[in-house]
Amino acid sequence: NRQQAQANESNNVPAAGTPPASAPAAGPSEVRQPESPAPAVAERPAGSLDTGVDPRPAAPRPAGGAGTNAGAARVGRRPGESVDAWRSRGAALQMRYEYSTAALTRGDFAAAAGGFEAILIEEPGFLDSAGLLVQAQSGLRSSARRLYLAGQKLEEAGDWVGALQKYEQARQIFSGVDGLAVSLKQVRGKLHTAGTAAFDEGRQHEAAGRRDEALKAYDKAIQWLPPDDPNRQAARTRVEQLKRTIEEYARGQQ
Repeated sequence: NRQQAQANESNNVPAAGTPPASAPAAGPSEVRQPESPAPAVAERPAGSLDTGVDPRPAAPRPAGGAGTNAGAARVGRRPGESVDAWRSRGAALQMRYEYSTAALTRGDFAAAAGGFEAILIEEPGFLDSAGLLVQAQSGLRSSARRLYLAGQKLEEAGDWVGALQKYEQARQIFSGVDGLAVSLKQVRGKLHTAGTAAFDEGRQHEAAGRRDEALKAYDKAIQWLPPDDPNRQAARTRVEQLKRTIEEYARGQQ
């Protein structure tokens, strides 16, 4: 029996170089990976000034080569401004910028200049608004200059009313056109002289009973005299009275 037990023990000894049996590996469901903590979100006080870039307006493509965006604009958050109000203001600035750029492209320099000026008052340095404002103002000066030259041609041709209209249009666009102020004063003087003479002529025709000729002369006075001239209002009154007289005379002849 003792020999048999020793033989059994020798059979259970593993051979040299054979690793001992290991415990079964844990299944996939038993392996747990450590969870990485989520990044903390820092909340800013409502009254703090945000120096971040958001909301950053998307840089629009220049319409018809009307300018390029020199970098992205930062819309600064104002003290006490909510996030929603901040973003809404940035979107409104972006929309106004696009409208103003389109106006510049189609040659509506007044609308473009007004838009870019409003943008820069609201947010100085917004995209390339400053450079585009310079372009719009240059376009305004060129337009005013063309109107002024057209007025000079009309004045030389004797169309003083047409010349005055062109000069006034030029002045409303850009009053700094060289020679514009002098030309305005000159043509207004010519019209005042001619209007006063027409008014006097109308009175002479009316006194002589020439109603039709008087009406024509008074109409010229109304057209040529400035709105604040008393003779202009007097001419209107005489025209109304003469027309009533002519109508009454016509009814009496029926």
